[in-house]
Amino acid sequence: GGSGNVVEATHEHVSALHANLLICAGALVLALFPTLTILALASRAFAFYYMLQCLIAFFLSKTPFQKIFFLLIALVLAFITLFAVPVE
Repeated sequence: GGSGNVVEATHEHVSALHANLLICAGALVLALFPTLTILALASRAFAFYYMLQCLIAFFLSKTPFQKIFFLLIALVLAFITLFAVPVE
């Protein structure tokens, strides 16, 4: 599935074979890191994604209450994105 996304995102400049090799290499590099570090990175990535979603909701919202609500959530998610560390 991931290789199909890479092929589509690059407008077929990257073949499925090369995409599979790239994904496999990334997985091997991730295997060298401690599990909690990988989980912290994944959590930060999710927080960043949802922060972007909140910013979109902020710009599309109509009432001041909604704008404040989405902005506050976006700020919390930005804090998580910047300062999350793995628990050891």
